[in-house]
Amino acid sequence: MIFVDDGSSDGTMEILLDLREKNPNVKIVSFSRNFGQTAALSAGIDVSKGDILDPHMLERQIREIKSVINRKGPDTYKASALGYLANMTVRKLSIYLIEKFPDMFRRLYTEIRKANMKILANTYINIIVFLSVFSGFAAIPLAIVIFTLQSLPIYLILLYTLLSAVAVPFASFFLGYYYPFMLSKSRRRSINTNMPFAIDHMASVIASGVSPATMFKLISASKEYGDISVEFEKITNYVDFFGYDIITAIKAISLNTPSSDFKEFLDGFVSTIETGGDLKEYLSQKSAEALLNYRLERQKYVESLSTYSDIYTGVLIAAPLFFVTALSLVSVLGGSLGPYSVNSVITFGTYVAIPIMNILFLFFLELNQPDI
Repeated sequence: MIFVDDGSSDGTMEILLDLREKNPNVKIVSFSRNFGQTAALSAGIDVSKGDILDPHMLERQIREIKSVINRKGPDTYKASALGYLANMTVRKLSIYLIEKFPDMFRRLYTEIRKANMKILANTYINIIVFLSVFSGFAAIPLAIVIFTLQSLPIYLILLYTLLSAVAVPFASFFLGYYYPFMLSKSRRRSINTNMPFAIDHMASVIASGVSPATMFKLISASKEYGDISVEFEKITNYVDFFGYDIITAIKAISLNTPSSDFKEFLDGFVSTIETGGDLKEYLSQKSAEALLNYRLERQKYVESLSTYSDIYTGVLIAAPLFFVTALSLVSVLGGSLGPYSVNSVITFGTYVAIPIMNILFLFFLELNQPDI
């Protein structure tokens, strides 16, 4: 006879213990808390099939079952209205452009995957083409209104409108085309910056004796390592929801990661598993290498910043001050700069030229930042 005490607090356990003392054939399963009727029945049936009773093992099994049932699935993404409209209207035009310029769009396909964009590559290309065409048509009436309000001659209005109808679609297509490249570069920088610290964490976790799959799950759940956590979460999803083995999942991520350094690390990780190497030793070695490379790159960038600061001081601080001072003296003496008055030149330089030069300098710094 089997009794299951599902975490009761009304003295049931004491009664069952007295009953077992009187009858040795009585078996008791006691849970530390209430797990529900289904779990209790399942535990009782399992005990009836065997002679060994381990309530703690049963509790662990129940917790595992509940964790599987309550496990949060991967995020699903629904098609956008814009994507649906683009697919319905300009798909043939997009296919024509892809066939006409295969090399250009092949690069775009690759960067969309590396940028981790939650959209089909064909749909994204359709959206770019749709927005380019739409912006071209929208630019025509807008340009007519703007140039008409400036009281320009008819031929200039038509000319500028035509130029706008050509330039705006090209600009829209250019921005849409290079947007995945910018996202991919941002992800590469995030991965390379966080890689030394993530590898160090991995080495600590592996040293505790857990499996690689559990290690990836723990680190992805921490969300402390930027896009590395995103990559590890994808590995976990491949294993948990798509049935990949851990090696196949890592190889799949290695193919599409934007960072060549991270790809090399993952390939080495897979090679170590396949050859039966010591993961703890491999991770410790890669952690030391990554930290050293991180320090060297940051030191190099700091040294280059001192050069950039000298350039900024000379070109964007001292030169404008000299420029304004010299023009002020010319203005006092009653001079001019060709057809333009000195005050107009000073105003243009102060409110237009100098701000633009500062913005360009910021872009220069952004482009020259290291990937870590």
